[in-house]
Amino acid sequence: MPKCGYSDVGEAWREELGMEDVVATVLSLWSEVKPLYRELHAYTRHKLLKLYGDAEVGPYIHAHLLVNLWAENWLALSDVLLPFPTSTPWTFRNHSHLLQTAEHFYTTMGFDAMRPTFWSHSMFVKPKDRLVDCHAMAYDFGLNQDYRVRMCVGEGPSFAEAVHELGHVHYSASYRRLPARLRRPPNSAFHEAVGETLAMAAHSPRCAHKTGT
Repeated sequence: MPKCGYSDVGEAWREELGMEDVVATVLSLWSEVKPLYRELHAYTRHKLLKLYGDAEVGPYIHAHLLVNLWAENWLALSDVLLPFPTSTPWTFRNHSHLLQTAEHFYTTMGFDAMRPTFWSHSMFVKPKDRLVDCHAMAYDFGLNQDYRVRMCVGEGPSFAEAVHELGHVHYSASYRRLPARLRRPPNSAFHEAVGETLAMAAHSPRCAHKTGT
């Protein structure tokens, strides 16, 4: 990296964000949310102790107990962690119903419905005849409004993922009339922020009621 003008890879990544004080900003934000995170971790550890016992749960929460490859999303533990696990706000008949509900979330806000090619060319269910990567992703092929999603409904927190990935699709579609070089987001974090903001909004009780879930 020194040959490219950077002291390390981290400096190159931080520059892409376009923030001179990104490290200070992150540390400041972390200091604000750290007390809440400590309480959440304590609550989660308590629940896991009741489930697995002292032999499996030590002073720190082991990542493999959180049922997520990166230990970053704990929705798969909802039946263990929610105070009232039988009162979940969403009930889906099948993967089609789940995805249509995610689409309905956007159309109620005035966004266009997905094009027929989106539904026919995307992968929503894990195929049985081959190995695939189930990590949810959205793709803009840059031609004829060809947008697609790759995900495996039922392999994780699917509704949140569906709303998140459709957020990427709508973000890309909003730039479709611009030259290709102007369709990129200001930085990589911005694109993810759009998807995450909409996914969090979709989890609100008001939204769940409006979308009929």
